[in-house]
Amino acid sequence: MSNKFIKLVEQILLDRQDKEPKVGEIITGSVLSINSNGIYLDINKCYEAFVSANEMGDKKDYKAGDRVEILITDKEKKTKGVFRGSLKKIEEKAKWKKLEEIRDTNLEVEITKVVKSGVEVLIDLTKQTAFIPFKLIDYKFITLKNLNQSDWVGKKIPAKIHEIDETKNKIILDHKTISEEQMKAKSNEVMSKLAIGQEITGKVVRTTKFGVFIEYEGIDILIPSSELSWARFSEPSDLVAVGDEISGKVFKIDQDNHQVAISRKQIVPDPWTVIDEAKYAVKTKHKVKVISHAEFGFFVEVEPGIEALLHKSNYSEKEFPELNTKLEVEIINLEKSKKRMGVKLVETKIEIQGDDDKEQESGRTSEDPKELEHAK
Repeated sequence: MSNKFIKLVEQILLDRQDKEPKVGEIITGSVLSINSNGIYLDINKCYEAFVSANEMGDKKDYKAGDRVEILITDKEKKTKGVFRGSLKKIEEKAKWKKLEEIRDTNLEVEITKVVKSGVEVLIDLTKQTAFIPFKLIDYKFITLKNLNQSDWVGKKIPAKIHEIDETKNKIILDHKTISEEQMKAKSNEVMSKLAIGQEITGKVVRTTKFGVFIEYEGIDILIPSSELSWARFSEPSDLVAVGDEISGKVFKIDQDNHQVAISRKQIVPDPWTVIDEAKYAVKTKHKVKVISHAEFGFFVEVEPGIEALLHKSNYSEKEFPELNTKLEVEIINLEKSKKRMGVKLVETKIEIQGDDDKEQESGRTSEDPKELEHAK
C-alpha cells in the first residue's frame, strides 16, 4: 500500500471526524428516503441522520432530495455513523425566537382551560400553550365581564408576554395591561362626551360597601353609597341588585384617574324639602320603625328619608325597643328648615317583629328644646 493512498485515507478520516455532527448542533441534510417511521437524511456525505415520525414537526410532505434543517439530538449506539435528529425541536426553537422578537407586541390568544390559579391559552401566532394567572387577568374586560369562568373557554383575548423561559418551557402572559389600556382609551372617549349635571342611565354590574357600579357605554361608573338614597340603609345591596337599571346625575369627572361618579339622590328631591307639614303636624300620630339607637334616645323612620328623634325622656327603660321594632308615635315637634322632628310614644300596642303580642306603654312627653337639639 502506497504512502499516497495511506495519506488519502488519513485525510478522509480526518475530514469525516471534523464533519461529525455534535448533539445539540443544528445542521442541514438532504432527504435520502422516507417511510412510515420517519425520514433518513445525508449529513455532509459522511453521516446519516434519522428523524422519527414523532419528531417530524408540522410539515410532513418531504421528498427525496429536499434540504432539511434538523437538530441533532442523539447518536445511534447500534448503528455506527447514524444520528438521531428532530425537526420539531427546530420549529420549537424558531417559535421561542419569535416570542423573543415580539415581546412588546399584542398577541391574540384563545382560552383553552380554566384552572385553579389562572387560565391556559393557545397563542395563535406560534401555536404554543401559555399561562395567564388570575392576577394578570382583568375581569372587567368586555369579553369576560359577566361570564361564568366555565364560559371563558373558547374566548379569544389579547395578551402580552410577561415572562418566558425556554429551558423550563414556561410562557406567562399578561392580559390585564392591555385590557386596562383599552379601558382607559374607552373611558377617555366616553368622558369627553359627559358634563357635570348630565343625567345618565346604566345597569348595575356590581355592588360594594362603598357604593354601586353601573355600566354606561362600556365603562364602569360609580354611585357612592352617600349618593344612593336619602333614606338610611345598611348596605347598597339592600337597595339595588346586579342587573337593575339606575339613573343619576354626573357630579364628578376625573380624566387623570379615569373616574366618573354620579348621584342618584340628585334626581329626586330631598324628602325634607317636600315634606307634608300638615300630615306631620304636632299631635298627629304615625306608625314608624326604629332604625338606630343613640345615647340620648333612638331614631325612628317616619318615611324613607325622614327620621325623627324619640328622646329617652319620652319612654321608660323597660320600653326600650329593639331595632326594626314598629310602633306608634305622636309628633311633638317639627322644624322643616333644620330637618328635625321629635316624637313621643303613645299609649298603644307596640308591634315588634316576631312578637305581635308584646305590649309596652308610655305616657310621658317632653318638648324641652335642649333635648330636641339632638334630632337630625
